[in-house]
Amino acid sequence: MDVRECFIDGSFASAKKGEGVGKGKSTKIMAIVDSHGLPIAVYTTSASLSECKLVKLTLDQRFVIAKPQLLIGDKAYHSDPLDQCLHQISVELTVPHKRNRVKAKT
Repeated sequence: MDVRECFIDGSFASAKKGEGVGKGKSTKIMAIVDSHGLPIAVYTTSASLSECKLVKLTLDQRFVIAKPQLLIGDKAYHSDPLDQCLHQISVELTVPHKRNRVKAKT
């Protein structure tokens, strides 16, 4: 399994009769897959949390020892704090820029 380049995304699952994970009535399912689409990490939690805040938690739940060198996601993962967090653990994040991006103050 080659995990150098991986993809991340999240999805919502509505709960029946309020049986969601955590505080909400819905569950968020986060997944990281390798370049062939094979899952290397899955994390579930309350849907009230943003996907950016769940990336590190999802990486920590991976099924393999090696971590991705490059993690590719959609615009939901465009975040300077997330970039910094992943840089500290030697993971590069590649996402498209949001149109309304405000550059961080230096």
